[in-house]
Amino acid sequence: MKDEVEIVAGWQQGAIGDIVAMHSRYYALHWNFGPYFEAKVASELAAFVRDRHRSASQLWCAVD
Repeated sequence: MKDEVEIVAGWQQGAIGDIVAMHSRYYALHWNFGPYFEAKVASELAAFVRDRHRSASQLWCAVD
């Protein structure tokens, strides 16, 4: 039986860290991206979440 994944709109605790970690591991493995990339993703994602009320953009998280 497959576990259900819930899609949740809005910021969730740990979302920024989890997304950054997944991006960092994937791009390090497949493209040799390093710490600059990880820091850039973290910075940009944090700014997006911080300023999300200023635009129509949303953060959607898949929670299992």
